[in-house]
Amino acid sequence: SVLLVLAGAAILAQPDWRHFQLGRGEAETLLSSVFFMGQILYLGLGKFSANRAVAVTWVMFLVEAGAAVALALAVMPDPAALFQPWHSSAWVAFTLALTVLCTLCAFLIMNQWQPKLGPIEAGLIYCAEPVFASVLVLFVPAWLSTWGGFNYANETAGFHLLLGGGLITAANVLVQLNPPAVS
Repeated sequence: SVLLVLAGAAILAQPDWRHFQLGRGEAETLLSSVFFMGQILYLGLGKFSANRAVAVTWVMFLVEAGAAVALALAVMPDPAALFQPWHSSAWVAFTLALTVLCTLCAFLIMNQWQPKLGPIEAGLIYCAEPVFASVLVLFVPAWLSTWGGFNYANETAGFHLLLGGGLITAANVLVQLNPPAVS
């Protein structure tokens, strides 16, 4: 299943293997994945199965918000820069939607239900995220750009989406049919 996920992700990403290099964004994404791996492994420990998901999630977000505010204050060019995005109703709506639906709700669900799975199974299930993202970019960008007042075209479905997404989906089906032993 892990090999299927890696192959599917590589097909979805379509890297140029001849000129492959890691930039800052790739390095930050890899570092973030290490922290996410730590969270998956810690939630997989039996001692966390009785955690109160709502309280844990709120503490997690309060700590992250504190770190984000400290970082913003440290790097802001001037105090007005912190308030400039708030003048855009589209930015406010998109930020609220991403914060509530895509972040808060997602982590509440993760903190509640992921301890009931093993870390291997959970990690493979989370690998389905690029599949969902690849499907959503087929229709969501144009819808959001129309509402937000900017022009951003939808992606188109193609061979890479079908093959890469199919491999990741197959990996998840395989792990559900033959779940790994949880220690």
